[in-house]
Amino acid sequence: MEIEKRKRGRPPKHKVTETTGMTYDGAINYTLDKEVRAELDKSLADKSESQLTDDERKYLKSKRENKFCTLNIRFTESEMQDIENKCQQFGYKSKSTYVRDCVRARVDLTADNTDIAETNRLIKRIGSNINQILIRLHSTGRIYAEDIAEIKGGVNEIWHILLSIQSKRQTGRQSATSQTEIRPSTVYMCSLMPAEPTAEVLPPTSEPSEPAEQDGQQFLPTT
Repeated sequence: MEIEKRKRGRPPKHKVTETTGMTYDGAINYTLDKEVRAELDKSLADKSESQLTDDERKYLKSKRENKFCTLNIRFTESEMQDIENKCQQFGYKSKSTYVRDCVRARVDLTADNTDIAETNRLIKRIGSNINQILIRLHSTGRIYAEDIAEIKGGVNEIWHILLSIQSKRQTGRQSATSQTEIRPSTVYMCSLMPAEPTAEVLPPTSEPSEPAEQDGQQFLPTT
């Protein structure tokens, strides 16, 4: 009877991936989080320092900082079991990373009053411009095209700020209902990417009137 010769060499290695050992939900959440992170990093790389928001600067700073601060927290047995279950669901290999992301996702979703203050400032400036236009209208009987253009510019600034506020609030509501569905870090990064304005909420536009010229200055006819 012939004896079959065994093949020499090392046994084949099993392919190890980043999601090896994760549950199905964990692998899905881990992959989604990685894609969102790549998209966010790419969008921030195209911005200059002056274009970054405070939250975006905080996010970039957190990536460069070293983790040397410690906090000793005690959990009950059931709380620790919940943390371990969430780590499996979200694809976390470290419980510390999961807890840090929970803190960041919830803290950075608080409302920012800076946009509201800027909106109030722009509204006051437009009101002042309108008063000056009314004074000139009573004295000259004319409304200059430059005045109207300046008011339109201020309205557009206010509109963009309001869209940003609306986007942040929508993101906050969605995040509050999706904490048990996607990773906290994904929620946090999504809050840094404002939604694009839709056609339904864009400010109405009108065709500009044909301005007349007199003494080298443009004005709009009045009745």
